[in-house]
Amino acid sequence: METPYDWILDYWTVTIFLPAVLLLIVVLAMITRIMDKRSGE
Repeated sequence: METPYDWILDYWTVTIFLPAVLLLIVVLAMITRIMDKRSGE
């Protein structure tokens, strides 16, 4: 029986890298929207 920690260690690229990339995309999208609002004023 594997523990969840073994699974995370086996698939650390998916469990850590993928959410980090998604978070980065969301942050960049929010920054872009803020900049667009400021330049529009």
